[in-house]
Amino acid sequence: MKQDCNATLLALALLLVPCTALCQPTPTDVFQGTLSGSAVNPPNLSAGTGLVEMIHDPFTHTLSVNLSFSNLSALATAAHIHCCATPPTNVGVAIIFITFPAGVTSGSFQPLLELGNSGTYLAGFLSGSGGTAAGAEAALLQALRNGNAYTDIHSSMYPGGEVRAYLNWDMFRDGFESADMPLLRTRQALQCGGSLMVPCRNNGQTGVLAQAMLQPFPIWGPGGE
Repeated sequence: MKQDCNATLLALALLLVPCTALCQPTPTDVFQGTLSGSAVNPPNLSAGTGLVEMIHDPFTHTLSVNLSFSNLSALATAAHIHCCATPPTNVGVAIIFITFPAGVTSGSFQPLLELGNSGTYLAGFLSGSGGTAAGAEAALLQALRNGNAYTDIHSSMYPGGEVRAYLNWDMFRDGFESADMPLLRTRQALQCGGSLMVPCRNNGQTGVLAQAMLQPFPIWGPGGE
């Protein structure tokens, strides 16, 4: 009976090998920061505030930005990502938020930055990072991970920057968060009992992975972090 069980598991594993491409995890870095006048150098008394979240996708070489702000002292004029220097040092602009909603005191926007495109970066930052988009992306990502990049919103009252958020590394998503716990619960699959397959995901796609083809699973904390 045990031999039949092992044969069945091996057959399932071989049949489901092509699923490994579909089940490719999507690791992402998540960075967050809080906008305030006190974070600007030098600090100011602006009552403006806001939140910034950035998610880096290494497969598509994109940086999705979710920024919201309110109560600026004057109309916003521009917003940028500045890089790379240790806080609270002021440093030059790496990326201009071209679609930023200027002319308002409160708002939000969610651009998707193509880090693999050299046109995304200012010329000075690009040349200082080796002259390639790949070099600029690597430099920006390293700075974000080290807390050495920030976002400024500039206004007509504070042209040098009314509110600032230093981006701090918040978490690393391995792409298997929704599958981590099912993986742990189905370790008994090698005993020819319970479910032999678990879901995995990649950008909304789902697939199945035979437990028989997996090595002993690492044990992560809640959410896979």
